[in-house]
Amino acid sequence: MSEPSTPLRVGRIVALNMYPVYHPLEAANLPHVEFTDGLPTTLNRKVVDGELDMSAMSSIEYARHADILELLPVGSITAAGAVDSIQVFSRVPFDRMRSVAVTGHSASSVALLRVLVGPDVVFTTLTGSVWEELTHVDGVLLIADEALAEMRAPSAPFATDLGERWRALTGLPMVFAVWAVRRDVADERRHELDQLGAIIREASQRHVIDPEPVVGAAAARFPFPEDFIRHYFTRLSYDFGASERRSVSTCVAPAPIWPAGRPSGRALRAFSNWPMTPVSLRASPHCPTDPYTGAPWPPPHPTARSKRSSIAPTRASA
Repeated sequence: MSEPSTPLRVGRIVALNMYPVYHPLEAANLPHVEFTDGLPTTLNRKVVDGELDMSAMSSIEYARHADILELLPVGSITAAGAVDSIQVFSRVPFDRMRSVAVTGHSASSVALLRVLVGPDVVFTTLTGSVWEELTHVDGVLLIADEALAEMRAPSAPFATDLGERWRALTGLPMVFAVWAVRRDVADERRHELDQLGAIIREASQRHVIDPEPVVGAAAARFPFPEDFIRHYFTRLSYDFGASERRSVSTCVAPAPIWPAGRPSGRALRAFSNWPMTPVSLRASPHCPTDPYTGAPWPPPHPTARSKRSSIAPTRASA
């Protein structure tokens, strides 16, 4: 097999939540792999625009661009309940919010919040600190390390974990990110993708068996103590099994999965390495797709109002 003439360009999310996967990838020192660091929305755009070949990316953005992307069923970022790093900090209880300033760093989290609050809550773009934003909006959505830091020194009386709310609404884990590769790259770089996939799977398995090496390395790199990191990692899963596939389907499809071989209209084969089940791209009653307006995609299907979770918001504590 001839060596590739150009490196495989891989996005690397610069947040604590992905460190159990990226730490082993760094240690593997893979030839012909070039990493680019960034936040989720930046990496999403770079993959879609062809500036990167593959990345862990927001699950909602993968679904929106499944015509040019192939899902790699090697892992995910998933929470089976409370996740800690996807939080709304608010001056009123969650169910009383009428306006929220949302982070620009995550498409999946903003879309998830739209599901949970319905189409009538006004979203604005987060530009200042939580304290500053809460002078003119009811709540602030933070993700990743920013949410973890705010949890440790809260500026708001209420904190609501969106992973916990999604679990109450659907009974499913929330898949915040999946691995995807551009279709125009996938076939010609299959060997390298298989190699990367094997390392990602092994990293997830090793982390479950013995998380301490990653906990220690993360504490040296991120501004959180080991005990905090150790607890946070227990919130996350990096698998992509049956329950994760059902969760993605719930978020992007309005109806049960079509039997294999019966795609309807604009369909995608969401789980590309299994006996496949195309998923309709019409709006789901659980997951309206435009995070700012609540409008489904593709148009012209009517907006579906989502049920509200019955979990009461918790008061933030130091």
